[in-house]
Amino acid sequence: MLRLHHPRRRHLGLSGTSFGVDIRHGAAAVEMAIILPLLLTLIFGIIEFGRAMMVQQILVNAAREATRRAIVPGATDQQVHGIVKGYMETAGISQYEAHFELDGTRHNFDANSSTSGDQYAQLINHAASRTKVTVDLSVLHADVAWGPMYLLAGDRRLSAAVVMRKE
Repeated sequence: MLRLHHPRRRHLGLSGTSFGVDIRHGAAAVEMAIILPLLLTLIFGIIEFGRAMMVQQILVNAAREATRRAIVPGATDQQVHGIVKGYMETAGISQYEAHFELDGTRHNFDANSSTSGDQYAQLINHAASRTKVTVDLSVLHADVAWGPMYLLAGDRRLSAAVVMRKE
């Protein structure tokens, strides 16, 4: 059997412009123009969600390690803050909030209560045994976002808090 025409092409013949030209020539470009923005939004959304989960896990790990250090006898505010600072620097997070609580009373790590110029108040090492110690960390999502999705996050915060009792 002799085939003269390609099965996927329409032939316009005498009334058409070119014999054997596909009339769906521009359909693929139009379909791509419609689908590509949706596909890119989906891909960037997945990447941004993964980044948010990664930062959340970093906050949880930093808070857990810092709280674990804080409950050990002899721990100082400076040591606990050093653990938090180390985690944040390693992750490339420069703007974050870090606080600790002793039996529900919230303190900053840089509470200056000594007259010797020490920036740490030394509250953790003076806390009594069985005191609830909480390390609370938070960061703005916009400060850790990799892509343009931070525009949708607004002022949402990623945070983690870990509570343990002092030994």
